[in-house]
Amino acid sequence: MDAVYDSLDNHLPHAPDLAKALVPMGMLLGWAVNQHLLSPEVIQAHERLILRIRFQEAGGSELLVACGGDLRRDLFNPDGISFLDHYYPRYLNDYRMVFAATLEADNLYSLEDAPRNYAPLAVMLTQQFMDFMGVAAARPAPGLAAGVKRLWRKLWA
Repeated sequence: MDAVYDSLDNHLPHAPDLAKALVPMGMLLGWAVNQHLLSPEVIQAHERLILRIRFQEAGGSELLVACGGDLRRDLFNPDGISFLDHYYPRYLNDYRMVFAATLEADNLYSLEDAPRNYAPLAVMLTQQFMDFMGVAAARPAPGLAAGVKRLWRKLWA
């Protein structure tokens, strides 16, 4: 896999300004901060900013700028690299789907890197990550609730 997943240069021609061009990659990077998927070197170099992201005082876009504007493999730890090698090629499509009702005219660059926008994306990314890491079994199996109800009725009838 190439050393760069994506670059700010790919987004600038399509976005109304720099801040909006950073949002899709920045929110993914913010999610990676919260999932502890960054490399130790990045954590050490940007410790205060990472803490501000965790406390929702800053967005991942700020960290993306501090790291040079490229979403690179060396920003991530082995779990992050493994997941992004697999997932990043379809990330922007999933981003569009999550925000389909919010994006203006299907414009990827109409959102701000803000907690209210980050939350639904984080849910989707976390589920993708859990599925990739094989943690999906932690979710209830389909039909489990009905089985529990039947058992409950049987025991208490």
